[in-house]
Amino acid sequence: MKVMTLNSSAENVYHDRLNEWTKREIQLSRLHEELVAKRETLVHYSMTYVESQLARRQNVKTHVNTATIRNTTLLEDLESTEDRLYQEACNPPSPRLTTLQNNYWSMVKSLKPLWEQSLQKKTSLSSSKKTTGKQKPSKPKRVWKRSK
Repeated sequence: MKVMTLNSSAENVYHDRLNEWTKREIQLSRLHEELVAKRETLVHYSMTYVESQLARRQNVKTHVNTATIRNTTLLEDLESTEDRLYQEACNPPSPRLTTLQNNYWSMVKSLKPLWEQSLQKKTSLSSSKKTTGKQKPSKPKRVWKRSK
């Protein structure tokens, strides 16, 4: 009888260990499934991230190319404008402009004595008002105009 009890106790120990190993195997299997699922989501995330980075780089490249072309055309336009202005500056002024300049300066020369007299009268009037002490306060002049 003792042999049977040893066998049955050994069987019980075996079944207990088998149950523990089965439980542990099930736990490990679930943990493995969770890890695989997390890995798949991370791989998917990293793939979409890499794709977005590539798209962003491509977008930046196109913007850089567009800006380079725009800047090149602007520089060419500036150079051509500079050349054209230099050529125009080297040409003598038109006779019409020369006549207009001469007429302007002759008018300034003829009106200069009148302007000087006008300024002397204003300064003499303002100095006489200061000495009498009955000067009215002047309104400040408006520098800017109100826009409507």
